[in-house]
Amino acid sequence: MDKLDFETVKSAALAHADGLLAEWLPSGRYDRHEYVALNPTRADKHAGSFRINVRKGSWADFATDDKGGDLVSLYAYLFGVSQGEACRAVAERLRIGNFPAADKQAFTATKKARNTWTPILPVDERYLASMPTSHHFKDKGRQNAERVSLYRDAQGRVLGAVMRFRHADGSKDDMPCTFCRDQHGNMMWRFRGFDEPRPLYGLEALAAKPDAPVLLVEGEKCKDAAAACADLSDYVAVSWAGGSNAWKKTDWQPLAGRRVVCWYRTATANAANLPKKMKRRV
Repeated sequence: MDKLDFETVKSAALAHADGLLAEWLPSGRYDRHEYVALNPTRADKHAGSFRINVRKGSWADFATDDKGGDLVSLYAYLFGVSQGEACRAVAERLRIGNFPAADKQAFTATKKARNTWTPILPVDERYLASMPTSHHFKDKGRQNAERVSLYRDAQGRVLGAVMRFRHADGSKDDMPCTFCRDQHGNMMWRFRGFDEPRPLYGLEALAAKPDAPVLLVEGEKCKDAAAACADLSDYVAVSWAGGSNAWKKTDWQPLAGRRVVCWYRTATANAANLPKKMKRRV
């Protein structure tokens, strides 16, 4: 592959920097014209030293002095491949040029190894400040979270969060976010769901009022509204992650032996069957 091919791929990668960086380093955030993320090639615990200039494509980790001048070299660095392999992979990803098919075996093995992320529960409080509150959506660009709902255990320790993103067309996405560790010991926030069975939203309130009846509602927003309502102060409001179709993935054991009132939204799909199913679980 000659120099012109490299330059073509570098230029195309820079033009698609937002999308590529969101895929390669999904927990990153923007600091003006720089993309700041944890470095997954080392045990990086605090975002700040690893930065990518989205205007030029240059990047550097000021903690290790690793650096490069373009996004192709960044791919090679992150995935542990040669410059030529990185160029072919990025070109193939962007569907540009007339390049031979890249050898995906090494890339696949590397990607699978790097994507083995396991949530750490509970989360050390010192990591809460680095929790991302924005996300890049493939067709809708980068969005900031409209609300962040923190899931806590019975002792009040943070387990993770569910973030709501509202788009310009009025649609919304609820994205779970957990603090994870990979098989190499790297730790960072990931837009990854809780392992099953998933925790309830409101466990700390259940523990604080062990004799109160429980009001089970759908959605974190509804749970928070019910908890703030003076007329419902005799109840403990709780919800679960994922909506009505995800009730089977939830740990209902904390509600065992409690009086539970299911208050659901009739417009929600499958809601008519939800209370009966819940009663069999409690």
